[in-house]
Amino acid sequence: MTVKKKNIPNSGTNPAIKSSDGPVKIIKNKPVEDVLKNSPALLKTTLDSSFDYIQVFKAVRDKTGKIIDFIWVLNNRRLIEKQGDRVGKSLLQLNPGIVASGLFDQFVQVTETGESITSEFYYEYEGLNDWFHQTIVKFNDGFILTGEIITERKKAVEELERLNDQLL
Repeated sequence: MTVKKKNIPNSGTNPAIKSSDGPVKIIKNKPVEDVLKNSPALLKTTLDSSFDYIQVFKAVRDKTGKIIDFIWVLNNRRLIEKQGDRVGKSLLQLNPGIVASGLFDQFVQVTETGESITSEFYYEYEGLNDWFHQTIVKFNDGFILTGEIITERKKAVEELERLNDQLL
């Protein structure tokens, strides 16, 4: 195999770069952090494009520093379509079932320790009767929760298991 070299004329700034309009100016990209900080629309669009629901919470603490509630800081389109915009509202006031279900303790644990939790569970409070898959990750003095409703998938698995048992 023979490789032919092509001579590229010197553009004045870089011998390997030439443009029909003259020298090419190379511009560095802004750091990603700058783009995200200065573009709330980019962040919102990114979150809203997710098939999962995404919620960000901030801890509410009593005088001793104990977490007594969480406040919604942000939620994406998926959650808003299902439950309405909850930014600025109390988690315990709108979802008191999280205490009996053990979820509140998980939220506190993640916020306090920084150790993430991923789980599947059935939730039967506030008019919901669904299976959920969710991940809780610490963020500042609170957490980010991403999740999905997996009830249909659970039903399909149960049906497959039932049919499999019938065959055996």
